[in-house]
Amino acid sequence: MELAEGQAATAAGAILSDLGASVVKVVHPATTFSDLEIRLDQRGKQLLRTEDMQSVTKALSHTDVLITDFTKKQLERLGIDRQSSKRWSQLIHAHISALGYDHEGLQISDDAAFYVKSGTTGLMSSGKPLRFGNGQASRSGAFALTSAVIAELLRRERTGFAGAVETTLLASGMYSISNDVTVVQGSEKQPPQYDRKKPLNALGNSYRCADGQWLLLGVASAADAWDKFRTIVDDPTWMSNPLFATEKLRRINTTEIVKLLDVEFSQHTRPEWSKRLGHIGINWNPIAMLQDVLLDPQFDACEIISPRHFLATPIVVRNVPKKEFDLTLPPFDIEAWDQKQFPVPQKNQTLPLSGVRVLDTSHYVAAPALGSLLVDLGAEVIKVEPPGGDPRRGALPHLVEGDPPGLNRSYHMDNRGKSSLEVDLSDPPSLEKLHTLIKSCDIFITNMLPYRQVKYGLDGDKLTANNPKLIYVSLTAHGSRGPAAKNGGFDLTAFFARSGILGNLTAQVGVPPRSRSGQGDHIATLVLLTGLLAAVHKQRNTELGSIIETSLLGIGTYTIGEDLLRQKMGLPSGSIKPSDDYYQCADGNWIRLGTTGHDIPFNENAETIAKKSSSYWLEYYRERNIPAMEIPTMTEVLADPLVEQNAILGSIRVPPVGQIGTVRAPYHFLDWNVLPFTRGPNLGEHNNLLS
Repeated sequence: MELAEGQAATAAGAILSDLGASVVKVVHPATTFSDLEIRLDQRGKQLLRTEDMQSVTKALSHTDVLITDFTKKQLERLGIDRQSSKRWSQLIHAHISALGYDHEGLQISDDAAFYVKSGTTGLMSSGKPLRFGNGQASRSGAFALTSAVIAELLRRERTGFAGAVETTLLASGMYSISNDVTVVQGSEKQPPQYDRKKPLNALGNSYRCADGQWLLLGVASAADAWDKFRTIVDDPTWMSNPLFATEKLRRINTTEIVKLLDVEFSQHTRPEWSKRLGHIGINWNPIAMLQDVLLDPQFDACEIISPRHFLATPIVVRNVPKKEFDLTLPPFDIEAWDQKQFPVPQKNQTLPLSGVRVLDTSHYVAAPALGSLLVDLGAEVIKVEPPGGDPRRGALPHLVEGDPPGLNRSYHMDNRGKSSLEVDLSDPPSLEKLHTLIKSCDIFITNMLPYRQVKYGLDGDKLTANNPKLIYVSLTAHGSRGPAAKNGGFDLTAFFARSGILGNLTAQVGVPPRSRSGQGDHIATLVLLTGLLAAVHKQRNTELGSIIETSLLGIGTYTIGEDLLRQKMGLPSGSIKPSDDYYQCADGNWIRLGTTGHDIPFNENAETIAKKSSSYWLEYYRERNIPAMEIPTMTEVLADPLVEQNAILGSIRVPPVGQIGTVRAPYHFLDWNVLPFTRGPNLGEHNNLLS
């Protein structure tokens, strides 16, 4: 049952509906929805039109989950707060809000909580604060709630008792930029903003082409691509400059390289560069505008907007067609729920994934982070790394000054509690041992390119044929079908650039801003978790596995789906409420108003606000109970009492340093605890598992 007014809770209900749940939305008898609202986040739901709480409480006695974003006081008045809901032993009480269930201050908009209060806006904006897409924060944060709900359902199957779960948009926003958070925890310094003119890697940067269109190179290491690049530029002589002879020198002299590449890219159009870059296999993507995305055949392959123009959750279950919807929202028939039988406890285990074995062959961020969240829930996760290890171990952006060589804090965050195998897949005996180990596993996670999966016999069709109960989870950059399916990519290029997100932001400031390291990846992690846990639920009830697929491009386009759907249907772009926008004050500082959409008197405009200081306006709005905030730095975010109240941060003991800071999953289970955090594994530390 969904008892909600905000977009994040509503989106969570739609995601669960897409995954097969029967979702009943409680509304006032006079409530109506536009076609666009149904296509976005109301699809597939039934409506319980009532002002009578007796009808609601009767339905709750036959309900698995209550999803709500009502405040604690509202729920207490209705008699369905957390404490009162315990009279229904089968009911999972799932709450999502901007700042917390127990927060008694002003509630703010999803966007303000996810981007501003988390520190994301301050990290990404230079000058005027960036405004993200309509509903982007809400749909990103919704997956934290759906993951927690399904995890609690799995626990209820084992114990027979349901608990409460909670998530906040603040926690989800901080989880998305958790790479930066771990650095601030260690250094207590604001991370530097990315500078397009002085990036860490000139071949991982944005460039403007002769036709005025931008593209984004996504080369992880210039050492791998420098010689290739030499073959496609008009004047390769400058690339032989001794100042650029080594990877270290190229990082030192990155500003000069960017200047020279700016000249090179300005000589040809983006389609011309597409041919050149494709010829040498360089990882890149266009910084697409919304209209570009809709013309991209790879976007169609991701099936984020259905043929009938409904937004679709970016989780693909192989051989299971996505649900189709129409604009009808049928009335709820409570008699149909009267016969519902709730599951009998199977085992006396308190953790949802106790006894589950996972083999994780993924690297970098999004898919490995999934493994760490499975460890939290009780699973045994075995990480398979190539000789030399996951490249993430030595990634430079996540190092803290003074840490010993080799310590990468964000690596421990996303690989905590795992075992590690160092395996050379090209060695037949080692590969054979790995295949033997897979036979004992319940879940297989990979982000290998499809051709490598097939090359080593690690594709979903083969592994599930040998083990029908296996859940196979595959994350790719662009999807498993379409012209770009064979191309690798990162969240920077696939999630942000090709999806239209960066294009939307570039239109605001003229030059492409840079997303934060791992920002899209960690949103993708929550999508993966939702799909995987749903597959575990199916596995336990049918003894059958699944092949779960999703992509960074698909997830990115889903989060910005409202803007894309408006564009596709020829509808005007969504308007920004004056009471939920950014304003520059007389002292040059920016403030953000963040109302939730309720009617709030607002008589000011940008011109009047620009005449007085930010301190004046913050006090002015505080007295009028209108939420207003400055754009905080990351150090200010970590000092915010809300971070502690919502238990967003944690720690991991990593010898020889001791305790290092980390970021918890952006949800909480109120009736039980996840496993204590332990460090990420040393490379090959558990190779005995292959013997």
